[in-house]
Amino acid sequence: MTPVSRRAFVKAAAAAGAGLTLAVYFQGCGAGGPVAPDGVFAPDAFLRLSPDGTVVVVIGRSEMGQGPTTGLAMILAEELDADWSRVQFAQGPAAKAYYNSALQAQMTGGSTSIRAGWLPMREAGATARAMLLTAAAARWGVEAGSCSTAAGVVRHEASGQELTYGDLVADASALPVPRGVALKDPDPAELAEMQDEFGLHELAVEDAHHGNQRPKIEEYRDSLFAVLHTVEIAGGELSVGEVAVFVGRNYVLSVRQRTERGFQDVRARCEREPDLLRHGAGYVLYALMDAVVDRYFPVLDAVETELEALEEQIFTGKSPRENIEALYYVKRKLMTLKHAAGPLLETSSRLFGGRVPPACVGLGDYFRDVYDHVLRLNQSLDTLRDTVTTAIQVNLATITISESEVTKRLAAYAALVAVPTMVAGIYGMNFKHMPELTWSFGYPLTLAVMAAVDGYLFYRFRKAGWL
Repeated sequence: MTPVSRRAFVKAAAAAGAGLTLAVYFQGCGAGGPVAPDGVFAPDAFLRLSPDGTVVVVIGRSEMGQGPTTGLAMILAEELDADWSRVQFAQGPAAKAYYNSALQAQMTGGSTSIRAGWLPMREAGATARAMLLTAAAARWGVEAGSCSTAAGVVRHEASGQELTYGDLVADASALPVPRGVALKDPDPAELAEMQDEFGLHELAVEDAHHGNQRPKIEEYRDSLFAVLHTVEIAGGELSVGEVAVFVGRNYVLSVRQRTERGFQDVRARCEREPDLLRHGAGYVLYALMDAVVDRYFPVLDAVETELEALEEQIFTGKSPRENIEALYYVKRKLMTLKHAAGPLLETSSRLFGGRVPPACVGLGDYFRDVYDHVLRLNQSLDTLRDTVTTAIQVNLATITISESEVTKRLAAYAALVAVPTMVAGIYGMNFKHMPELTWSFGYPLTLAVMAAVDGYLFYRFRKAGWL
C-alpha cells in the first residue's frame, strides 16, 4: 500500500458516486434521511463502503475552515481501520438524518464540529468494523474474536485467510446493526490529551497506558483511579480485558483495552436514574463496577456448565487422560476469573464504612452491594475450584481402580498358566525312577489333573471377579 499524507488525502477527496452498499448510522443525529437504493443496507447514510473497497464518509456539516470534512472523515476511517488510499468524503445533503439531535437543526457548529463528532464518528467506524469482522468470521466458520483488521483487510491469523472490506460488503449488509460496540484501544496521544484536560495524575495515566495492572483503586488527592478486569467468552476461550477509570469531582473517564463490549448500558442506566446521578461521579463509578461484576456471572455459569458435563464423562469410559486435560482447562478458566474478581474484595471494601474517598461519600449502601456480589462470586469460584480438584482426584482414582482390575486379571491368567507349567516341568526333569512314566494311564492322568486344577482355579477366579 502506498502511504497517503493528510495533504494528499484532502486533495484526492471527492464526492462519492452512486452505489451505496453499506451504511452505518451513528447516534447523535435525528431520524430519517435519504432513501437508500433497493437491496442496500442503509439505516442512515453516513458511511458508504463499495464492493471495490472505496470508503466514502458522508459529512453533514459544511466546511468553514475548521476542517470538519477531512477531520471527521479521518476520525471514522481510523476507527474503521480503512485503507487510506481508498477513503473519500462526500457532503451530506439537507436531510433530517444530519440534524443535531440536541439543536434539532442541521448546522456546522464552527470550531465545535470536530469535538461534537469525535465520539459519534468513532462509534460509526467501530460499528462498521465489527460488522465486517462478523461477516468474515461467518464465512470462514470461525469466531469473530480470532479475526483482526488492518488497512481495509480482515485476516484470520490461524488459517492465514484474508478478505478485503469490499469482498464482505454483501455479507455485512445482511447483518443487523450492533449496538454498544467497543472502540479501539487508546493511543498515548489521546491519554496525554485527557491528562492535560482533566489534570490526571501522571502515575495513573502511565498505568492506564501500559495496562496489565492488577485490579485496584488508588486515591490521588481529590480523584480516584480504578482498574477493573473484564472477562468475556470468545470462541470457547476467556478473553481478559482491562478498564481504567478516572474519577474526579465532575468527570468520569474510562479507558478500555482488549475488551469488545462497551458500557453504553451503564450510561443508559445512569440516565434512567437522575436522582442517584445527583451523587455525582461516585455513582457512575458504582455503576461501572456493578456492570463489570455482573458480567462475571454469565461467564461463571458457562464454566460451571462445562464442569458438570465433564463430571458426567468421568464414569462413561472416556479416555481418563482427556478428562484430566479438560478438567485442568476448566481449572485454568476458574483461575482467570479468580484473578479478576479476587482483588475486588479488598478494593470494594474500601468504598463503604469508615473513611471513604470524597467521591464515594453517601454511596456506601451501593458499594456494599458490589462487595456482596464480589463475595458471592469468590465463594462460588472457590467451591468450583474444590469441585474440579475433587473431580481430578476421582478421575485418578478410577485410573487406579482400572489398573488394579488389569493387574488382577493378569495375575489370574498367570496362575492358570503356572499349574500346567509346573506339572510339565516336574515330568520334564528326566529322572530314571519316576513310576508314572511307565504307567499306561500316566499321560492322560497328568493331563486330567492339570485340566482339573485349572478348571477349579478358573471357577474361583471367576467367582471372585478377577476374570
